[in-house]
Amino acid sequence: AGGYSDIVETGLISLARKGALICREFGGMWHDIGTIESYRAANVGLIDMGAGYAGRVLDAVGIGPAAVSKGATLGPGARVRRSVIGDGCYVGEGAVVEESVLFPGAQVAPGESVAREVRWP
Repeated sequence: AGGYSDIVETGLISLARKGALICREFGGMWHDIGTIESYRAANVGLIDMGAGYAGRVLDAVGIGPAAVSKGATLGPGARVRRSVIGDGCYVGEGAVVEESVLFPGAQVAPGESVAREVRWP
């Protein structure tokens, strides 16, 4: 059964006590994703990074970033602007999705407008 968990207490402090905690200076891009809004903003921001960044992600992890998954369905007249649409998502006819993140399997009803939202199935 679950209880209280704290990554600092159970992870970082334990590693530090064992002398196993190390650090590395990172000079690349970093986004805090500690809130739903910062997670959404980080995902939308990655869309603007361009093909060079997408290639580096593909080289590093073997999966390229995509704004709209090939497994998503967009209905006739649906519009998607600066959003991340996951696999198995459905965006209905005439719906509008702007600056949002749709987790795999999320749905947007026909004619619905979604703006600056993170949506789960």
